[in-house]
Amino acid sequence: MKVLTITTQYINNMGALLQCYALSSYLNQFDNVDCEVIQYYPKGWKASWNVIHKPRCFRDVLKMVYELLHVKNILVRRKRNIKTRDFIKNYIKLNPQKYYTQSSILKNPPMADVYICGSDQIWNQKIFQDLTYFLNFTHGMNCLRVAYAPSIAEDWTRDEAEKVKSYIDNFDALSIREYGNLDSIKRITQKEVNVVIDPVFLLSKTSWTGILRPLDIKEPYILCYFLSVSHLAEKFVKKVRETTGMKVVYLNHNALDKLGSDIEIRDYDPIDFISYISNASIICTNSFHCSAFSIIFERNFFFVPGFRNKRVENLQEVFKLGNRFVDDKLIDKFDESVINIDYSKGREMGKAYIEESKSYLQNVLNL
Repeated sequence: MKVLTITTQYINNMGALLQCYALSSYLNQFDNVDCEVIQYYPKGWKASWNVIHKPRCFRDVLKMVYELLHVKNILVRRKRNIKTRDFIKNYIKLNPQKYYTQSSILKNPPMADVYICGSDQIWNQKIFQDLTYFLNFTHGMNCLRVAYAPSIAEDWTRDEAEKVKSYIDNFDALSIREYGNLDSIKRITQKEVNVVIDPVFLLSKTSWTGILRPLDIKEPYILCYFLSVSHLAEKFVKKVRETTGMKVVYLNHNALDKLGSDIEIRDYDPIDFISYISNASIICTNSFHCSAFSIIFERNFFFVPGFRNKRVENLQEVFKLGNRFVDDKLIDKFDESVINIDYSKGREMGKAYIEESKSYLQNVLNL
């Protein structure tokens, strides 16, 4: 059975690439499945690979000047890009056909028995207004159309919902990633809609451990990974360091090291990313997938809120983690008593949710 998935396989982003790898790798564990990832590169796909970002405002101009004065960071970013492309080449099974426009995939779509869209934020209409991610290119084909854990993130407006309604009704199996978005999709379809877990949870902790790299850091450390660093993040990391005395290890892709880290790492790839998570004593992040891997490896983590927080709220509920969200009140009372997560409380519930998500895929694909 030929299966093709479509997701954000082109983005220079740790979580996006790891969830892409996870879904195809899980399906390829079945003997009768040959799963590949469609190489779809939408407009603007190169932006995340730029070693110097084009300025969009005066603040960006200042950042660019800073980067040009610190050429070393540019060279390291280029090295990280090379390592990340190697990960894609060596770990993600790509379909050989490449598509760079919506019209090209509509005219000459890749052939498969099953098409799966998901996961990541491909149904977030604030980011993508691209019907390719709703499998519009499969119109008229005799095939199965499956949605596995696409994230809507920001609830659809009435106009956005109307735009995708006919494509939603064309699916043979529907699922999304967050309970908080169920209303968005149930308003426009009578079909059953499942809520399933992000693909990174489909692979076992043992499977992920099998691709980890050994680290040079032997002492306990605070791992920081932020998509952008807010004042709240700076304040919290400082408090955690003062309370625990641990060194701060920072996986940094921003221009500045606002955390004053002890160990700053810029040339990391997706395998490094999960390797540092798996060995950390405490993790501070505002990334969904950093939070997800913290749960997989049962690490103590804290989430600094920003936007699209529903995704992490959903994880908290499923795995019974308590409140891992950072605010000023938590910082004021922070001590070692609030660090540890009792993963035993949600282990069975989390396991059941993962098994239900696997069953959804297996039943649809008759595996």
